[in-house]
Amino acid sequence: MCKYKFSFVIPIYNVENYIRETIESVIGQTIGFEDNIQLILVNDGSPDNSEKICLEYAGKYPDNIRYLKQENKGVSAARNYGLEYVEGKYVNFLDSDDTWNRDVCRKVWSYFEKHTDEIDFIAGRMKYFEAKNSYHVLDYKFEKKRQIVDIYDRYQFVQLSMATTFVKASALKGLSFDTELKIAEDMKLINIILLEKCKYGIMKDVQYNYRSRFAKTSALQGSKFDASWYLTTPKKCHEFLIEYSRKKFGEVIPYIQSVIMYDLQWRLRHPVEKDIAEDIIKEYQEIMAGLLQTVNDTIVCEQKYMYSEDRIYALCLKYGRDIQTDLAYRNHRLYFRDIFICNLKNYSVFTIRIIERNGDNLHIEGRINTFVHREDCRYYVRCRKDLEIPLEFFRMPNDVRVGMNGVIGERTGFKADIPIKRVKMLRFFMKYKDENEMRLMLAFGKFTGLDRTVKHSYCIKGGYLFKPEKTGLNVLRYSRRTHMGMEWKHLRNVIAMGKFRVVFYRVLYYLNKKRFRNKKIWFVSDQQKMAGDNGEHLFRYIMEKKTEEIQAYFVLSKGSKDISKMQKSGPVLIEFSLKHKLYSLFASKVISSHANETSINPFLKERAYIKDLYHFDYVFLQHGLTKDDLSKWLNKYNKNIGLFVTAAKPEYSSILNGNYFYDKNVVKLTGFPRYDHLFTEEKPKKEVLVIPTWRKNLAEWDGLMNTTGERRYNPFFKESEYYIFYNTLLNDKRLLDVLKECGYRVKFCNHPALRQQNRDFSGNDYVHIHQGDIDYQKEFKENSLLVTDFSSVAFDFAYLHKPVIYTHFDREEFFEGQVYDVGYFDYERDGFGPVCYDYETTLEAIINSIRNGCRLEDEYAERIEAFYEYHDNRNCERVYRAILEME
Repeated sequence: MCKYKFSFVIPIYNVENYIRETIESVIGQTIGFEDNIQLILVNDGSPDNSEKICLEYAGKYPDNIRYLKQENKGVSAARNYGLEYVEGKYVNFLDSDDTWNRDVCRKVWSYFEKHTDEIDFIAGRMKYFEAKNSYHVLDYKFEKKRQIVDIYDRYQFVQLSMATTFVKASALKGLSFDTELKIAEDMKLINIILLEKCKYGIMKDVQYNYRSRFAKTSALQGSKFDASWYLTTPKKCHEFLIEYSRKKFGEVIPYIQSVIMYDLQWRLRHPVEKDIAEDIIKEYQEIMAGLLQTVNDTIVCEQKYMYSEDRIYALCLKYGRDIQTDLAYRNHRLYFRDIFICNLKNYSVFTIRIIERNGDNLHIEGRINTFVHREDCRYYVRCRKDLEIPLEFFRMPNDVRVGMNGVIGERTGFKADIPIKRVKMLRFFMKYKDENEMRLMLAFGKFTGLDRTVKHSYCIKGGYLFKPEKTGLNVLRYSRRTHMGMEWKHLRNVIAMGKFRVVFYRVLYYLNKKRFRNKKIWFVSDQQKMAGDNGEHLFRYIMEKKTEEIQAYFVLSKGSKDISKMQKSGPVLIEFSLKHKLYSLFASKVISSHANETSINPFLKERAYIKDLYHFDYVFLQHGLTKDDLSKWLNKYNKNIGLFVTAAKPEYSSILNGNYFYDKNVVKLTGFPRYDHLFTEEKPKKEVLVIPTWRKNLAEWDGLMNTTGERRYNPFFKESEYYIFYNTLLNDKRLLDVLKECGYRVKFCNHPALRQQNRDFSGNDYVHIHQGDIDYQKEFKENSLLVTDFSSVAFDFAYLHKPVIYTHFDREEFFEGQVYDVGYFDYERDGFGPVCYDYETTLEAIINSIRNGCRLEDEYAERIEAFYEYHDNRNCERVYRAILEME
């Protein structure tokens, strides 16, 4: 007879920020905690204050909570230790940062008692939280919320987690977690238990809340950086389960094949981490191929989360060759040994991203979304019965999908020049291995003015009307009557969808079109809430030119403190106001130092219904000098920049020759407008400026950002290495002593994307934590030394021939999380100051520079001279002239 209905075993390690919530989720169970539940807390040598919290709860509930403590041995050892003290009939191994819903025990007890002879465990539903996206895993579409699953009938429905299951204590006798496994210890044990009865219960109304830990400190999230993930887990878990099934059933049953393949599908699409040794990589690849050979081809191909290219990739690894030569093609479908791979009609998407009139030709560019060998396919556009134009292909490096040991697939770029005369319909086709032609599905990029998802979408380009049809792209020579007919259909559809604001602006556009016909409207901006960057300096220059042909407006968000300042130079438009939105439809130039969506699209989510009316050229002034590879973000097909302003020779070359897809007509080496006002005759103050750049995972921890560009406060920010490094540095006694000795002060300016976290940092008598907006030019002029990490502010500071110190304490993690990759700029070779890779060398470099009077060394002065093209005050003039030349 068991003393309790349930026992919860919770291993504790470094979870003081989460453990209360976890414990409360057990204590708060509606079944009644004190009468029915035992809670076993196992401190696995936790170095934080978790013990204090555990003892507090153990003191409150001495009859229900047992507190155990051991040296750090890992989660499996901690669970095994707790298992020795279990007195409940059913056991759950709850992770110390996760929670259960309050009614879980009541529901599980009721259902388990009805089926206790059939099954040994019940699985709940897992939900991620505190992640950018919340979604469910292993959430199969059962016809009932509760049911018994027979793994012979439903071998696809695998179980991998002990945390999300309630297990009979009797079924755990003689079993334990494998302490050699850091990952997949759950997968191994739960399936050993399952193979006894080959049945288990599922309750979709029982929810386990899994914390996708912000600081990336959970075992699962950090696993791929550990060599054991590549060798120990496949050997001790995957290969073990295969042999266990063979011994028990005489074969690897389909269910175990599915368990293995479910896990392998994620491994196949993740490249091996850079620091893993070559011999480990080679052995890992051999193990993976061996595991795949135990899985039936059908089970490989029916995995729920595998793309078609992943299936082919897996089969190639399994058979040690390119299996595409064996693919059979029947009625647009691909088969491998009669096993269905995919329907090419569903995967061969033809996306047109650029439509331009070029003389007598229509120039189109875009992307083919297909994964089969391009040499096996012929793509062409049929303009007329007697005219087919083959597509010209080019590689799009940013669309490469990399897998475990190489490229899984590439998205191929295409372009074509089509004689537009006598063309009424463009249809796009593919022939696979000279079989029957297949018409391609059409999709449209955001710069075409067309949208497949919007009924009666159309656009006007170079005297022609373009309208998507089911069978292709309709091309009509422009006539007012045809145009008005299309517009009326479009408006009726928009009205039917309830988009009345869109209707208002479209009607307003046509009523005012004649009035704005000959006007050149320029929008200029920096950040949404503030000026002070290249946009402000160029705007002042434009206003000083007093050119009647150009109507320039500076755009700021409502409530910006810079509105009155900018109104002294010229007219200001309030972002998202009626006037701003209306004028955007007549703007010929949108000029900004930022490339965020709101700078070029004031209609935001309603863009699909109005983008055919956008006719402006986008001039990108840049906020910071580009040193890294930003091509994934700033390439032609994502931003379609009309003029890309650069300031340094290597920067210019990297963009022109990189994967941005711009030519010399777009990329210009002019210098930044703000550089005209950077120099000063005043001597800098004895101050050190500390300005780190942002971290994407810190700024967008929950994916929430409102239209003003402000992000929500992150309560887990203090866990980050970023915060710990800088806050410790700013309060280090050794630094403070030198500051006092030499008469210096420090100003810490957090990146604007992290400004909501400023309150977390601690200042002192010698360190000021800057609050609010940052006047970068003022700071560059006044300070004597800059300490930064990867921020482009170093280029402005060095432009003034002042010393810089780089601290790269989190280099690997930084580039893992950012939206860009390492570029042409090598800090050791090209940098304007010493590069430090840890805390102590950073501290030492700062102290040495202060004691040296913050003097710029000759080596770095020579690098600065060689890097920039111009050292004058004519940058605004060059940019302005380049914009005029676009006309």
